[in-house]
Amino acid sequence: MAANTVPESLDGLNYANWSVCMKNYLLANDLWDIVEATTEAPSPEEAEAEYKAWIKKNAAALHAIQNHACRIYFPRLRKSVQQGFVGTLAKMHEVLQDRGSCLCSISSLHKAIESGDLNSVRDFLHFHPNAVNKKLTDSGRTALHLATLTGKLKMVEELVELLSEEDLQVLDNNHETALMLAAGVGATRIAECMIKKNSKLVTVPGKMISQS
Repeated sequence: MAANTVPESLDGLNYANWSVCMKNYLLANDLWDIVEATTEAPSPEEAEAEYKAWIKKNAAALHAIQNHACRIYFPRLRKSVQQGFVGTLAKMHEVLQDRGSCLCSISSLHKAIESGDLNSVRDFLHFHPNAVNKKLTDSGRTALHLATLTGKLKMVEELVELLSEEDLQVLDNNHETALMLAAGVGATRIAECMIKKNSKLVTVPGKMISQS
């Protein structure tokens, strides 16, 4: 099989680009025919060899798609890839966009964090996991920066769990990490939570600025 890979995962925001990349990947690996198939699977009784080959390709295509899709798609992914599966994903994507219409903008995440609404933050990141490390404000602050300023320890803990060590070192436009903000407002437990994940945070150069 070809060694090319799909560069991103389907996360609810990127279906158009993802579907093109996934189709190219499946074509390159001789798997697209099973996704696009308009005929029934071979009968194991009538064509055992063809059926085994179909099962193998079906599993390979399903594995490829599962490895590049957010968990919200998994209920559908557990089913067979055959007969219009990608079309089914497209329809499901549209439904999920409608269900998440109130959550579809970054401003919704910003507002949920500032209001301390942890459930809404969870919901947003469930549908849009790639937003967890994005800069949400004109001042370059991420979800972790904003959550730190709310003083909500549980929210910060859950964000830290989702972020990589490198994500914790992101500076806003004031050259501050979230840890620096925590130190600035005296949020000791929040600071400890971040340092536990990445001890190198204390060595990141920056400056202490106000909360504005």
